[in-house]
Amino acid sequence: MSKGVNRLAQAIDAWTAKKMAVPPSIDLGTIGEDGSLKLDQFGPALPRSAYLIAEWMVDAVIPAASRVFRMASPVDASGGDMPETTYSPLSRIDFVGDGHQLPNLELRLSSSLRPGDRVLVLWVRDDPVVISKVVSADA
Repeated sequence: MSKGVNRLAQAIDAWTAKKMAVPPSIDLGTIGEDGSLKLDQFGPALPRSAYLIAEWMVDAVIPAASRVFRMASPVDASGGDMPETTYSPLSRIDFVGDGHQLPNLELRLSSSLRPGDRVLVLWVRDDPVVISKVVSADA
C-alpha cells in the first residue's frame, strides 16, 4: 500500500471518528447559578430546557407497628439534655394503615438542586438526564 493511500485512509478514519463522536453515556456535571447544567466532559453549559431531571417513585414501609418512647423537656438546640431536663412517663405510638405502607411516595430531585451542586448525568440517546445529586464521601 502506498504512502498516499495510507494517509488518505488515516484522514478518513480521523474524519469518521470525529463525526461519530457522541457524548459519554454517563458524566458528572455542575448546576449553574441560572439552573444550567455544565457537564465535565461535554461542551458548553446546557440551559434548563435542554436537560431532564429524574423523579423517583418509591413505596415507603414503616418498619414496626408501634414504638415505646419517653418525652424529654426542655432540651438544647441539638436535642441534648440540660440540667433542668425532665422526662415523661413511657408512652407508645402506633402506626396504623394497610400494611404500614405509604405507596407512591415521590422523591423530587428538581426542587432540591442548588447552584454548585454536583450531579450524575446519564445520556439517553440525545437527552442528558440528571439522575442524582452526588456528594463527597466525607460529607
